[in-house]
Amino acid sequence: MAAFDFLGQHLHSLDSKKRVAIPAKFRQQLPEGPVYVTALSEGCLAVYPQSEWDDLVRQSLERLDPLSRNGRRTKRGLSSSAEQSIPDKQGRITISGKHLQQAGIGKEVVFVGAINCFEIWSKERWEAEEALAGDDD
Repeated sequence: MAAFDFLGQHLHSLDSKKRVAIPAKFRQQLPEGPVYVTALSEGCLAVYPQSEWDDLVRQSLERLDPLSRNGRRTKRGLSSSAEQSIPDKQGRITISGKHLQQAGIGKEVVFVGAINCFEIWSKERWEAEEALAGDDD
């Protein structure tokens, strides 16, 4: 497994073509090639480098019975919610309309480091999530 250290929060804006620039600190850690974007149940998107995505898929498949209905459902859920995106020369990725809708993303987004991946939140949802985290004290 590759060692990544995606840390911190970074505010960015989505452009009219549904593209957003990956923060420079995150881009520095990304190897060349695709990233994988998937929706999370918290109402945000997770973005995985190729090696981390491969590990996630492998670990998920190892725990499944491939012939069971639940195993097939889990595989479909994992693969159908994910999309591959290749950062352009400016380090931008395109986010699908489906993912924008699932994450409630409008113009402003917050990139949040999550160690081995990073998340993309709508600014409003991230502020609500931070408020909830503060209530745990």
